[in-house]
Amino acid sequence: MRIAITGANGFLGTHLVNLFRLNGAEVISMVRSPRDESDVEFSLQDVSLKSQIFVDLNIRVLVHCAWDLSLKVPCESYDTNVINSIKLFKSARDAGVTKFVFISSMSSYDGCQSIYGNQKLEVEKYVLSLGGIVIRPGLIWGEKSSGGMFSTLNKLASRLPIIPLIGTGKNLLFLSHIDDLSNLTFRLTARIDNSDGLLITAAATQPVSFKRILQVCCQRNNKKAFFFPIPAPIIYYSLKICESLNIPIPLRSDSVTGLIKSDTSPKFDTINYKKIGFSGFRCFDV
Repeated sequence: MRIAITGANGFLGTHLVNLFRLNGAEVISMVRSPRDESDVEFSLQDVSLKSQIFVDLNIRVLVHCAWDLSLKVPCESYDTNVINSIKLFKSARDAGVTKFVFISSMSSYDGCQSIYGNQKLEVEKYVLSLGGIVIRPGLIWGEKSSGGMFSTLNKLASRLPIIPLIGTGKNLLFLSHIDDLSNLTFRLTARIDNSDGLLITAAATQPVSFKRILQVCCQRNNKKAFFFPIPAPIIYYSLKICESLNIPIPLRSDSVTGLIKSDTSPKFDTINYKKIGFSGFRCFDV
């Protein structure tokens, strides 16, 4: 059975490809810049010809990780990430793909306020209508993190002499270790059918404060933590100004919304975990 993974060169995608192949799966990496014969050129900017690729390569499973975070204008992001993700799943369905997995986010929930979360939510609804699997990870982290929001926070903590703290830093976040998330995705792909759709919140059930995460990042970098609390609106609008002026910044304004307006009461469905023999993510620790 051939499995196609979009965004296969990304932080999560790389881990998934390695794990799937280690377990004997035949993986087709759908990436912007193909590196070897098992790679297929792919961009969310253009998904018009992907149906024939699924047919030609006899792909039966699609794991969609790709998401373009470089787009700053909401309507452009919507067209690329939402409309084209739905087109991709439609093409896969028409080409005979029988299993669909969408990597969403815990930023996505009913009532979420971030653009990112709401856009993910729309794709979720379509995938579930196909009977597919939606995985909502929290803040993805790893001991050798080289991507994602955690990596950004880790870099900020290691480089800045004084770390700006969003508000009091007491807002709670749920964490997903990269290895656990990869194992969960593999198990779901291997064992769960698409019959009725499946939505899983994939994170440790014990949340961690934003300030504690930054403190741990400092510890990992052998650095003493000095924090400077700044009201969230000031950080948000400062980032908006930088974005409007095209000033390169490591953190997006919409990410701040996601961090301070996260789902404080996510639903952890233990029944679904038991179906795949998943025992839960380990807690964030050092």
